[in-house]
Amino acid sequence: MITPAERIVLKPNETLKASTLTAKGYNAIELNGILSGNNSTQVGINGTGNMTWRLSDKLIKITGTETITASEQIVIIAGYDPSALVGFTSGTAHGVIKKDTDILTSNIDTTKYNISSFEYYILGSRYVSIEQLGVSANFTTGESFKIIMVGTAGIYLLPANTFPTPDDLVTDLEIGVIRTTDGVNIDIIRNSAFFINEVFRNLYIWSKFVKRTNYLSNAGLITENATPNRLDIQSGKTIDSNLSLAMVDAVSQISVSEVYHVAGTYTIASEISAYSVNTSQIDNGTDLVSITPSKFTTHTLLRGATSKRLYLVFGVNEYGTAELALAEPVNRGIFQEGSDIDPIAQIVVDRQAGTIDRIIDIRNT
Repeated sequence: MITPAERIVLKPNETLKASTLTAKGYNAIELNGILSGNNSTQVGINGTGNMTWRLSDKLIKITGTETITASEQIVIIAGYDPSALVGFTSGTAHGVIKKDTDILTSNIDTTKYNISSFEYYILGSRYVSIEQLGVSANFTTGESFKIIMVGTAGIYLLPANTFPTPDDLVTDLEIGVIRTTDGVNIDIIRNSAFFINEVFRNLYIWSKFVKRTNYLSNAGLITENATPNRLDIQSGKTIDSNLSLAMVDAVSQISVSEVYHVAGTYTIASEISAYSVNTSQIDNGTDLVSITPSKFTTHTLLRGATSKRLYLVFGVNEYGTAELALAEPVNRGIFQEGSDIDPIAQIVVDRQAGTIDRIIDIRNT
């Protein structure tokens, strides 16, 4: 069985491209209902012939290359089949197959908790835990918490008020935590398992559909607005810091926070609505100063994947021509490489004309 995610009605002779499903993270489809009289229907795969799809064998795993055609109207659901990880994850998987319900739950007795059965992988090997009901917390007096772990030998608890070390997490997994404030009764249960099917799904989208870039197509592309020195951003899909698909909204005359030195310290100024690019100043490493007349500089525009805010880091060098200004390195300012704030455009400005000379697309660099 797969985890249901989307209901699809496939009409007679209608084509379903499996690539549209894998793009959403699905890897299987299963039958939800048949309108034929003999509980079966003919399904064509890639035009190479038909297979009989029956209620007894209703699951079809997909790779994303299939084109599926039904002989009559059927209802299917698309979702994720955890068993697809078997083999593929050998030597690499390290986490829990996500369940529809929590692994840890409360017991009627508030001094105890329940652990449901779950499937997990450690260094490519598959394990299945057994259900445990009414597990005693065994708290001692005073406020404390306990981390619940699982390894190749099964489930165990760390000593009270102790977190797993990096060495612990090389071979074992954190399942959750229980806490008490009166030294006896459990008042908080939190599930914290690392779900590998979600991670593999997101990495699959990252590598196959995003082609190792943050932005798809024109998402996040910066262009000049009809109003001089103002900027627009185009819409589309991107990958956020959690490797999940997210949307960039189209905005005309974007709002921007300027980033520059004040008395030698980087400062992020308040956001300016309908921002007009500064064409007269440069950052000399201490403060903003005027650009020499007839000179050019290059500012860097960045975008926060989580906050969606836009930042303009001022240029730090002057150039005699716009062509020389093109060689200005990307300036991240206060934002470190590896953060979720990424450079998306360099903006060459002409001090003499007081205008934007050109915009350089640097998304995915």
